[in-house]
Amino acid sequence: MKNNFLIFAHKANLLLCFSALFFCHTVKAENIPGVAQIELCTGEIQISKLDKNSQAQGTLLPGDALQTTDNPNSRCRVAFPNGNFIDIGSATTVKFDKDQQITLMQGRLIAYAMPTLGQAGQAMEIHIGNGGLALAMGKVLVTMKDKPEIAVFNDLVSAVWHGRQGEKTLYPGNLVKVTSSSAVEITQASQAMEGQVSEQISPEIPAVNQATQAFKARDLQTATRLFTQIQQAFPYNAAAAYHLGLFELNAGHTSKAVQQWQKYATIDPEGAKKSGVTKQLTLMNSKSIQDEVTQAIANEKMLSGLAPEPNSIAVNPLINKGAEQYGPIGKGLTAFVITDLAKVPGLKVLEREKLQKLIDEIKLSQTGELVETSSRVRAGRIMRAEKLMIGDYLIGNSKEGQ
Repeated sequence: MKNNFLIFAHKANLLLCFSALFFCHTVKAENIPGVAQIELCTGEIQISKLDKNSQAQGTLLPGDALQTTDNPNSRCRVAFPNGNFIDIGSATTVKFDKDQQITLMQGRLIAYAMPTLGQAGQAMEIHIGNGGLALAMGKVLVTMKDKPEIAVFNDLVSAVWHGRQGEKTLYPGNLVKVTSSSAVEITQASQAMEGQVSEQISPEIPAVNQATQAFKARDLQTATRLFTQIQQAFPYNAAAAYHLGLFELNAGHTSKAVQQWQKYATIDPEGAKKSGVTKQLTLMNSKSIQDEVTQAIANEKMLSGLAPEPNSIAVNPLINKGAEQYGPIGKGLTAFVITDLAKVPGLKVLEREKLQKLIDEIKLSQTGELVETSSRVRAGRIMRAEKLMIGDYLIGNSKEGQ
């Protein structure tokens, strides 16, 4: 089945998507005031465009409507410019009005409002029935069947219901039902409700299932595209990070593979350990750094001529001036120094392992008594360090009075 297959039905002014996974890149035509952007859809959807001349892919304009079919996997995630977003379930129709204003015609959706820290963002207005919900912060489920119904989730919520009988502030755990007389009945939502409806409405799980099926069928081109789309819509999806890391590794892009698998290990540490990713990361990190070092030395003349990174420092491994048995202590002492310096506001401590590999590579090409010091200076210059710390330590024998 082909993806991103669009058919324009001019008579009905309707945009149909028959793809099992529909994804719209952020492409906006000039001078079109988009109010929202489709991030990810699964199953079949219909988009009614008020302006039939508008073909801005994935951009929803005032007056546009999005409708999902009754297929359980027909779902969408739609994002607003300020970071708020909604997940739209199956058999649902949503009309997009002005900025941050939508109307739920039928079905159900989950709305997420997350204002920028320290700023009072514009409240999301969800019109439903004969009233409306102003959501400034929090997560709510909004349902429109015979009568409006609202379930309020999480602890940080700022939500107000506006109806014929006035305003009503809503609180976490509230299950709100609006009667035929527009009266508001508030009961308690079950604790399991949030997890259940999130799983039923979010497009994340069906999208991952399709991407995984494509991977198992060895359709790597489709799997790569789908997992990329999933990661853009759901940055903390572990399956996407794992598979994208695998694809980058197979393509020979070690550094990109490391970035993806580091993300995967952060999201799912246990999964990364069981799959062997944790062990592979150690080896890949070493190879990635070695590749960077080789490239940096090849470009030494150019890098050395660039201005240093402001407020940066390269901390060289401390050199043991005493008995050989105390050599391993140097790593610990250097780590202490780096830890303390990293706490200084505005000071950037450059990567220790990369610095050491640079020093080792430079040593191989140098001779003479000053090779130790000069290799450290060259390494610091290549890494564009503004400051360079070079030091040593001596642990004496107490029996010798030292």
